[in-house]
Amino acid sequence: MSREREIQRKIEKLTNPSQMFSSRDVVKDPAIVPSTRGIYGWYFDIWPPKTPKGNVTVDGHILLYIGIAGATPNSRSTLRKRICSNHLGKHSTPQSTLRRTLGALLKDQLDLVRHPKAGRKYWYGPEGEARLRQWMIDHTVLAWQEDDTPREIEAAILSSGEIILPLNKAR
Repeated sequence: MSREREIQRKIEKLTNPSQMFSSRDVVKDPAIVPSTRGIYGWYFDIWPPKTPKGNVTVDGHILLYIGIAGATPNSRSTLRKRICSNHLGKHSTPQSTLRRTLGALLKDQLDLVRHPKAGRKYWYGPEGEARLRQWMIDHTVLAWQEDDTPREIEAAILSSGEIILPLNKAR
């Protein structure tokens, strides 16, 4: 199978997954997430305020964000590390574009206050981080595809213009 065809197959499996995993289940048992490179999609059961709607819906959940683990050959990042530590970790806003974006959109609803960290990064303090994490656990499910070069899949999705991902920052 050509790489182009394989990429299209993985996009189809990510946007029309046969199995999705709740964030609650991922937090309870991180081992369900593979320790390999790949691409993942975050599906939401409600839309954060001021968020344009996406156009991929599965079982009442809408795909609003994709991310990758292991962007370069030397990267030690895995799906499990990215999802469980960087996105669903207890104090992980500084490492997660998704969490920073959600925090900005949900700051009034969740009473979040930004606290500076090193460089231009920030977090929401222990209580705010806990509220943001709980919101994600309550309202998101995930799908993923293992792949050694996930940046190719991400680039194909973002450049196609066919899938609207309002929480992904422009590259």
